[in-house]
Amino acid sequence: MKKIAIFDHGYRVNPKSTCGGFVKEAFERAGYQVIMNKFDKADMALVIRGEHEPLSRIFDLYPKVALWYWEPPFWDWFDRTADLFREHNSHIFLSCQGSVRAFKETYGNYKKVHFLPQAFNPKVHKPIYEPKIEKKYDIVYIGSASPERSELLGKLQREFPACNFLICGKGYGLEAYNEDFSEIVGLGKICLELPQNTSPNWQKTNYTTYSVRNFMYIGCGGYMISPYNKDFMGLWKDYRLPTYKNYKELVKAIQDSLDYWNMLKDSELMLEQGLTYHTYDERVKKLLEVLND
Repeated sequence: MKKIAIFDHGYRVNPKSTCGGFVKEAFERAGYQVIMNKFDKADMALVIRGEHEPLSRIFDLYPKVALWYWEPPFWDWFDRTADLFREHNSHIFLSCQGSVRAFKETYGNYKKVHFLPQAFNPKVHKPIYEPKIEKKYDIVYIGSASPERSELLGKLQREFPACNFLICGKGYGLEAYNEDFSEIVGLGKICLELPQNTSPNWQKTNYTTYSVRNFMYIGCGGYMISPYNKDFMGLWKDYRLPTYKNYKELVKAIQDSLDYWNMLKDSELMLEQGLTYHTYDERVKKLLEVLND
């Protein structure tokens, strides 16, 4: 049996708060023995994000090393990391097409950089309730708190005073990981996704990003309203969910979606596509095709 070593600091700190465990399980289903966060012998190593990993030691120990980076890769740490992986002629997988384009603009046409988005785990991210059950909340938001997000959520609460909001995530009191995430999604008519962080370190290009929550909402059968992202929408054979480019469009999308019962078919069709194309098993299959080529 082939062995792979996976290094994921998030999993080391809090297995519930990261998707590294889902990647581990997908490799095991693919027939690999997985060594998690240990420097034992293996045929290859996969580094997830990698900011906290001793990369030089990993390169010394393993004959084949790949990086799967889940955030926009533009700050000083990634500059050094990109140089190290290119020096070793190693594969880099980035989670957004825009990140791949920006990487090539920044570092040249490095042939071993690939697009590999995140996904969802259908054993965990799944519909909890019957689709036609009465919903407890009109709008559900799950995500880390920031001043910009809190301001926007407050504005929406004033815009829709009759709506029942559930706001949770890191910094909002109630955190939601994995099974809790699925439970909360099942309680809401609308799952709201807000724009990703736009701090200066992420603004070397105009390319937008999207969160793993986009996949998880759909896996849970949620009716998601998210920022317009042509790249994300292009991952789906038939994208059925509303998007917005500004506050006015967001308000209209919410108004049009509060009659939830008319939207059930779209959520179900998106879930079918997700189960076919956007699970961690599918991602690991693609990753292994590249690494074993």
